[in-house]
Amino acid sequence: MEEFRIFGPPGTGKTSRLATRDVPRAVDRFGPEKVMITSFTRAAAAEIASKKSRETGLPIEVAEQNVGTLHSICYHAMGQPKIVEVDYVKEWNDKHPALAVTGHKSGSFDNAIDDAGTPTEQGDTQLSLMNIYRNKIIPESMWHMSVQQFKLKWEAFKKDIDAVDFTDLIENAINDLPYAPGSPEVLFVDEAQDFTRLQLKLARNWGMEMKWIVLVGDDDQTIYRFTGADPYAFLLPPVADNRKTVLKQSYRIPQCVLERSKKLIEQINDREPKQYMARREHYPDGPTVAGQINERDFGYNKPETMIKEAVDYAAAGKEVMILTSCSYMLNQTKHELKLNGIPFGNPYRTTRGDWNPLSSKTGGVSAKDLLINFKSSGPQEPYWNVPQFINWVQFVKTGPNGTIRNKAKKFIKALKQAVKDNQPGLHSSKNMIDKILSPDAITPALDRNVDWLVDNLVKSRITSIQYPIKVFDKFGMEAIVEPPKITIGTIHSVKGAEADVVYLFPDISWQATKEYDTQVGRDSIHRVFYVGMTRTKEILNLGEAASSSPYKQNKPSVVL
Repeated sequence: MEEFRIFGPPGTGKTSRLATRDVPRAVDRFGPEKVMITSFTRAAAAEIASKKSRETGLPIEVAEQNVGTLHSICYHAMGQPKIVEVDYVKEWNDKHPALAVTGHKSGSFDNAIDDAGTPTEQGDTQLSLMNIYRNKIIPESMWHMSVQQFKLKWEAFKKDIDAVDFTDLIENAINDLPYAPGSPEVLFVDEAQDFTRLQLKLARNWGMEMKWIVLVGDDDQTIYRFTGADPYAFLLPPVADNRKTVLKQSYRIPQCVLERSKKLIEQINDREPKQYMARREHYPDGPTVAGQINERDFGYNKPETMIKEAVDYAAAGKEVMILTSCSYMLNQTKHELKLNGIPFGNPYRTTRGDWNPLSSKTGGVSAKDLLINFKSSGPQEPYWNVPQFINWVQFVKTGPNGTIRNKAKKFIKALKQAVKDNQPGLHSSKNMIDKILSPDAITPALDRNVDWLVDNLVKSRITSIQYPIKVFDKFGMEAIVEPPKITIGTIHSVKGAEADVVYLFPDISWQATKEYDTQVGRDSIHRVFYVGMTRTKEILNLGEAASSSPYKQNKPSVVL
């Protein structure tokens, strides 16, 4: 087995290179059944496998079962066992209410992380710590006593129900699967810096029986330490220089941001040194983009000036990111954006309804889609087509100004079935309106009277639609339909993404403040803010620390 490493500094296109050059060459040499691609998320692995070869222009044909997260590959190789965190959360919580856990959605093997360590149930902290210990391969004798006690209960529960947990998938594969499923000849590990010591042990074990294993990533961007990720798991053991490739051209970062971010990341001693170049205006021969860094005099808790600027940038067609290290630091920004009817979202964390208030769903229909469908019409104006009609009228309450009691519910149910069966006549709702809407409701509905709609919505939808209405009133329907130009989120949530303009605030949690006094903690925080800074394509705005003394006096030096 030969291990190769490809280092991709921010914006250097490592995923594109992997997808359009390295994977196609491996497929061409060994065949689609003999190449395996694993990444930190299923979506990332699938993106690589869905590209076309740069050399042939043909789609990559990696076998579907060879693409996914390491957890999902193990899960299918082991016969899809029952997973505690998916299938038995209620049973665990009923048996151990003082150690209740949140669990995961069915079929979810992605490490989609919104924030650094925000448990929502009492047992989440213990479960998280136990999994960190296991993923770092720390002997159980060195675990905190409370975690050892949690493990005894957890293991007994798993035995009783004959199930495994997510970390078992990797541990059991190390013990029971000496070969990767399908015996591939090449294994590509994308985002390798986000893999834990345990996960890379399995990947390297499998690689022992292969021709090549290729680890692709950037140790400087290891920011999921709270899951057990460790940059040294990627960097060690060392390999010869002729097995390393550093991608040298960034297609994102302007010169001043590159220089500033390098000053930050080079404070870490044990890292792979990388020389790479700033973005060019017209690659490869155009001038280097200078970029701009602004020191701002406002903190995350006083975002009014920032929001006004962000709106102007968005109006000029710029993509804007507002980033903090912890999600609670975004609360005031969220409040002001919603209060003023300014569209925002986070396409990288779609499950966070508070970050995506336009697209968060209730009853299968988002607030913005409810409004869009109400304001729209089908080919027979002013009537809606049937799907448009259903998507708003099902949320209108019964009454003299709303829907007809009892009768409306039956007709709506029948219409939903008609849409499901793709029956004829779905182009117009003309002949159905008087069967669902009360006589006094028909005229304001056909007039697209939003005040009437709000007055007659069921209680659960009244609050959620207020914000889309504000956006519509201020910016028009285009602002509702198009993806928002303003993204808010934690640095962790936007790793891999980019924006023309970035607002970054230097504050860290009190827990991180304590860790900053240790070398490991300080290095970890430097990596997080390095990732935040390097999302920038044009302008980086560095905010002021909002936290109180003594933190405010020294910790902002992390980025400023």
